[in-house]
Amino acid sequence: MKTRFISLIMIASAIAFASSCDKEGGENNGPVTPPDGGGEETTFIAQVNEDGSILVGSDNGVDRINSLIKAIDTYADQKDLTVTEVNADGEIVGTDKTVDCSNVFLLERGGEYMIQGKGKISSDVTIKAEDGDGELPVIEPLSDATGAVVADMLVLEASARFENIHFYMRDPVTDIIQERVLRVEAEGATLELNNCFNEYCRNHYIRMEAGDVTVKLINSTFRNFAMGASTNGRVIDARKNAMKQILIDNCLFYNVTGKIFRQDGQPIEDITITNSTFYNCGYGLPIYMPKKMTVENNIFANCGYYTAAFPYGLKEDGTHDLDPVSGLAHNSNYFLDITGCTQIQADQTTIQAINDVDPSTIIINIRNNNIYNEQWLLDTYAEYKETALKDPIEATSLELGDEEQWLKDNGATINIENTIEEVISFEKSCGALSDEYLARIMTGDDDGSPITESYYVTGEYSFLYTAGQSLTAATDGGKLGIRW
Repeated sequence: MKTRFISLIMIASAIAFASSCDKEGGENNGPVTPPDGGGEETTFIAQVNEDGSILVGSDNGVDRINSLIKAIDTYADQKDLTVTEVNADGEIVGTDKTVDCSNVFLLERGGEYMIQGKGKISSDVTIKAEDGDGELPVIEPLSDATGAVVADMLVLEASARFENIHFYMRDPVTDIIQERVLRVEAEGATLELNNCFNEYCRNHYIRMEAGDVTVKLINSTFRNFAMGASTNGRVIDARKNAMKQILIDNCLFYNVTGKIFRQDGQPIEDITITNSTFYNCGYGLPIYMPKKMTVENNIFANCGYYTAAFPYGLKEDGTHDLDPVSGLAHNSNYFLDITGCTQIQADQTTIQAINDVDPSTIIINIRNNNIYNEQWLLDTYAEYKETALKDPIEATSLELGDEEQWLKDNGATINIENTIEEVISFEKSCGALSDEYLARIMTGDDDGSPITESYYVTGEYSFLYTAGQSLTAATDGGKLGIRW
């Protein structure tokens, strides 16, 4: 577990600070009074910059908790704020300048920002690290006096952009792992994570509770997502909400048991996945009702092991049940699996479109990807051949199945090209999943109980490589996977 500085003695009532200020100026190195001059004091430290950004002081876990949420509630969308500065004594004092809040909230390098209870953000905001080269500021959950951690840490009732943030989703007091991290409740909102390090999650990291949402994951790392049932540990869960866009660019995912994104029976207008590395992920790319999709210049290593072990509808005698959505024998052993567009008619041979799908509007380009399994995973399948229900997922199984071929024959643009299968020698990867976890998956003993610590990794892993075909296999002649 990552070591963090925090007082484990939580004080129920806030300690009085030496001084306070209001909008008109004065010292501001203690509790801040809301800009309208009224309301109760809120225990956080903040500095109003000339550009309208707000520098939020770090929490300490004792008399400062939820500083980020309190600062947003206090300053977002406010006009004529008094600009503050730090004087020679290190105190924050007011000036004679005023500025409108830019809704940019800066977090201190190396600071810790604790969310106790469910934090709500109701204004469009940007939350980012202050300029500099220090450690990323950490946002983390904090249990209450009873030791409980709420299921949803941050509820977004507006758009939010996070940049240069470390999301560490383990409570530093109880060690409980956060169940859900970012819950989007605003119709048409945009959520962006740029250059963020995201670790630990049980159910799903990003959950939709509204439609037409755009999620952008850029230059970021995601790891250690898992729960008892391995269908959990998802990165994005649409929860039956049609989404506008998912953009994943130059990101690293490893030790993620669930789907990178789960559509749950609703379409996504645009899915773009480029220059990213996926390692030890439980699923391939199951797609429901695709419209526009681009997947190129990526590395998928050891992805799909969960569906390969327990493919949907596969019985022990090797035959398939029919997929209740498409009416077809559903083969999860394919890395790419498109459903929700077609169904088979009563004659059991004729395929037709469903859900008002117009095949001519579908554009899917999957090209220049490296998809492979490492030897440890192949050995695992061999070891559990008698108990696992399926042979290993075919690393390059991107050939078209019944649905995909029918869509293409009826006007859909489906281009799958330049797929390679090259095992890469990464300079530093997290390596094989634990034997304990693999036994649980391969023998069907996944009873939903919590994942043990043997699954999680805590080291620093670059996933860089310096040799092989993948160095020049991208569409632009460059390297596949992350480009850091």
